[in-house]
Amino acid sequence: MATLQIATSRLVSASGEKHATFVGIPKTHVERLEQVLRAAKLKPLSFSLGITALQPPGTEVSEGVLALVFGEQHVGLQITCGGGVAALRALEGTTETGSGARVLHGELIAREARITLGQLSADLCESVKRIRIFGSREQIRELADEIRPRFEAGGLKVELVAAYPANEFGKTIPPETPVSGGFSLAARQLIGRSDPFEFRPPKVSAWQRMTSKYAPGRLRKVAAASAAVLLVVIGLFGFQQWQLARLRSQWKTMSPKVKELTGVQAHIQKYRPWFDESFRYLSIMRDLANAFTADGSVTAKTLGVRDLSEGRNAADTRGMNAVSCSGNAENYAAVVTTIHKLGAISGVTNFNYQIRGKTPMQFTFDFQMSGGPR
Repeated sequence: MATLQIATSRLVSASGEKHATFVGIPKTHVERLEQVLRAAKLKPLSFSLGITALQPPGTEVSEGVLALVFGEQHVGLQITCGGGVAALRALEGTTETGSGARVLHGELIAREARITLGQLSADLCESVKRIRIFGSREQIRELADEIRPRFEAGGLKVELVAAYPANEFGKTIPPETPVSGGFSLAARQLIGRSDPFEFRPPKVSAWQRMTSKYAPGRLRKVAAASAAVLLVVIGLFGFQQWQLARLRSQWKTMSPKVKELTGVQAHIQKYRPWFDESFRYLSIMRDLANAFTADGSVTAKTLGVRDLSEGRNAADTRGMNAVSCSGNAENYAAVVTTIHKLGAISGVTNFNYQIRGKTPMQFTFDFQMSGGPR
């Protein structure tokens, strides 16, 4: 029962005997439908059945009606009498779709209707005087032709309902409007008529949920726990404020000294030496001189060093220097020895050289070298 949304219809037979019909729908279905409507920015007013809206129970005890409503894959059966719903069924397998055409099993529908009537008490069964068939004209005529010979002989009158009468809901509606469970539900909501079965869950306030969840004893425990939590939170905020006040006092005491030191540091940065203390250009010249032969067979005529970090790609070439050196050499072996020594220096990359002439030879070295002492 806890997993079902229950709706009840009460009725009274001609003999005064009271009956009740219970209909249940899984709560998960109703909740899922509510979520879909809420996601579509819609507010549901009612969850009910289309067949009960098409044929609502009459107020007269003797006014009994057996309603048959065509659905997409079944035929709905409802018996109303005594001011309520006495029976409600979905007759599966009574309609089949094959080869593009719909096949109706009227004999099966008639048999199930007789079985349902036979399950009622005698006075309720005797109060049913009409059979009303709802649907399209072709469907209801075919079904009426099937069941009329089986029921009219017993005093049951078969009626066909394909469109709404002009005064069905006390309002003007378009003529020849086809009957529909959805249309009937909406129309009954607009004119303020309730349905015998309502499956919309009642709205429970937050206070009602809390009072129903906690008994008086538990409520006292929850109140005490809440008060303890509140005291802890107030204590934590108080401790935080005390710490902030203490830190503000300490900062007020040291702020003059901090201001003075900041000024001194600004003067130091303003008047610091302009030259590079790493002596990187002298280090480059030393490495280059050590690479030349000791016997003086290789001599330099020009030397150029350029800081690559001053160009456009300063971030990618930070600390790199472009070195260009040209000079003379007495023989080819001395030049090759110098080239090998330069290539072996740590930080030398992109080494290129040119050698021209014979004796003496002219050479040009171009390479990149990381700055700073090594």
